Amino acid sequence: MSHELSKSEAPELEAEFSRLFWAARREHNRLRKKAATNDPAYRSAVTFAKAQEWKWAEDLIEASRLECAGEHELALKILAECEVPISKRHQSLVLFMRGTALAGKGEWDGAINAFRNAINTPECDNIGGAWNNLGNTYAAKGDLDQAVKAFSQALNTPGYDTPAVAWNNLGNTYAAKGELDEAISAYRKALEMPGDDNIGGRWFALGTGLQAKGELDQAIEAYRKAIVTPGRDGPGHAWERLATALQAKGDLEEAVKSYRKALDTPGYDDLGCAWHGLATALQTAGDVDGAIKAYRTALNHPGRAYPGHTWHSLATALQAKGELEKAVEAYRKALDSPGYDHPGQAWHDLGTAFEAKGELDQAIEAYHKAIDTPGFNGVGRAWYNLGKALQAKGGLDEAVKAYRQALDTPGYDHPAYAWHALGYALQARDELDQAIEAYHKAINTPGYGHVGRAWYDVGNALQANGELDQAIEIYRKALDMPGSDYRICAWLKLGMAFHAKGDLDQALKAWKKATETRGSDGPVESDDNARPLVPLDMKNFEVPRSLVGAESPQAGISSPSFSMPMARSSGPMPDESLNSFTTRAQRVLALAREEAVRLKHYFAGTEHVLLGLISLGQGVAVSALGKLGVNLANVRETVEKGVGTGPDQRVTRNPTFTPRVKKAMSLAVKEAKTMNHAYVGTEHILLGLLREGDGVAARVLKDLGVDIEKTRLEILKELGSNFGSPGDESQAH
Repeated sequence: MSHELSKSEAPELEAEFSRLFWAARREHNRLRKKAATNDPAYRSAVTFAKAQEWKWAEDLIEASRLECAGEHELALKILAECEVPISKRHQSLVLFMRGTALAGKGEWDGAINAFRNAINTPECDNIGGAWNNLGNTYAAKGDLDQAVKAFSQALNTPGYDTPAVAWNNLGNTYAAKGELDEAISAYRKALEMPGDDNIGGRWFALGTGLQAKGELDQAIEAYRKAIVTPGRDGPGHAWERLATALQAKGDLEEAVKSYRKALDTPGYDDLGCAWHGLATALQTAGDVDGAIKAYRTALNHPGRAYPGHTWHSLATALQAKGELEKAVEAYRKALDSPGYDHPGQAWHDLGTAFEAKGELDQAIEAYHKAIDTPGFNGVGRAWYNLGKALQAKGGLDEAVKAYRQALDTPGYDHPAYAWHALGYALQARDELDQAIEAYHKAINTPGYGHVGRAWYDVGNALQANGELDQAIEIYRKALDMPGSDYRICAWLKLGMAFHAKGDLDQALKAWKKATETRGSDGPVESDDNARPLVPLDMKNFEVPRSLVGAESPQAGISSPSFSMPMARSSGPMPDESLNSFTTRAQRVLALAREEAVRLKHYFAGTEHVLLGLISLGQGVAVSALGKLGVNLANVRETVEKGVGTGPDQRVTRNPTFTPRVKKAMSLAVKEAKTMNHAYVGTEHILLGLLREGDGVAARVLKDLGVDIEKTRLEILKELGSNFGSPGDESQAH
């Protein structure tokens, strides 16, 4: 049959083929990649084309199926074969499909030209659809204003039969422009359109608009309607978006459930995204192990579109768990991921991991990389952290410059921290007046959470400058601050200021206040410059050793049989009384300090000693706890949740041990003597922690059902019946 149709049959045949083609096209759009040649609508259209001997029409239908399946190049090749003498009505169908296939390839200008040619063909029987697709092409190209005009033209086209689609696309475009009210209004219009076969999709789109506007309760309601309403994509995506809204609202338990619902939905095709979202919810909820497992599952899932983001998030979880080597590796994986769009943040966070490892040169290099990354919006934070690393390395001049760079960075959102840190650096350079000025800048910054500490530091600078009366006034101001985490230190330094003035009564009162002040175990700062002369008439009042130098006179001050080593020491404990401690026991104390540093604490308390025992992972104490049914991972989790982490600032590498640790170690010595042991091992440290009774370690262990008598009995079983035998611990010297 000729392609030239007779006048009598052309209109009827044209209309019938157009009807069958658009029916098949709608089915292709619904099935997308699953569109097949055995679909009823496809077969009906092909059968009609064969009956007319219209090879071009068969090709056109196949091109539509291939385009929906993502085979855009092949679809274009087949469409080229359709360029034969056909009616203008049918030519408009070919133009429509050519535009759709070109848009699928990202050839926006060619697609726009094809759609406009279809629109300008008077015989085109789907001008509204062509305007809609033209709008999608403009939106994909980034020309949002032209997209809005095209969608509006589609909606104003008489006879356009899928207005819900255009309203939905118009809403998406308004959302991309940031005009959320207009977007929400368009989504609601889409829901009002009759005959729509994708109501669930419209509720889903409305949910995204409401969520972007921050109206989480309404977004959650919309997502729930999307889940229970039939739609083209099924409920999996709606479950995933519902989870993100619940997570944003802080309902982590329900968010986790919703992510799992998405993962369990048959046909849900973005499993990597849901696993990633589940991991973030678990990490926020404190389940770091579960988060790490979920991130790795996301990375191993085929089709994960943004592996760089997942590697980055995995790195933060590993870093939170203290697995710094693995964290560094994951950050580097993120940076090596093609198309990763947050390299500045990854360089910055890599710097924090290196800093936590003590690898300051590599941390400094990473911070510089972050600062030099175009588009990174955390430059101020990177300058601040660079300053901390430089200061830790001893480069005070460079640190001061870095802090000032942070403060000069537009949009830097934590200036108080930089002012405070700048004060430290200036004070370390003996520029006390400038340091005091910087501390005051921190104090006067609205919303700063460490004002008490800043006042305390002003007092230290004034005292170092010899301005004792002003220092006393400022220490009192620090003590008046609610929730100050340096109250013990402030009382101690206040006592020192009184003592320097010769007012011993007031000094004793202040120091006594320090001993009465309760914290977790009470932060006691190590100050290498603090070496007060202790008066001889202090009788039995004990000044914390962290504030008394080795050469300071201590006549008249009672001291227990065990004295904690100075906070400045590192490596093996220098105190002669530690000679009786086994190598493992000494290692526990060293690990306690490392745990304090990791948690950014300025002191090492009984909780850190307990963490040190866990970190050691061997010895009689660990074995005994295991026999008592104690899960060491649970102990660590309980301790870390209880004490938290300190403020984001550098702490000394050798934190001071608190008086409670001192007491616990004295009790450990007594336990060893009671057992007729000539050494102090990890088992005696454990008993000392339990006997001390009031510290965090004792409270955690007791809450977990650890009883001192049962523990002692289990230890004796471990050691054997010969109490004088040092057992395995003696082999650790």
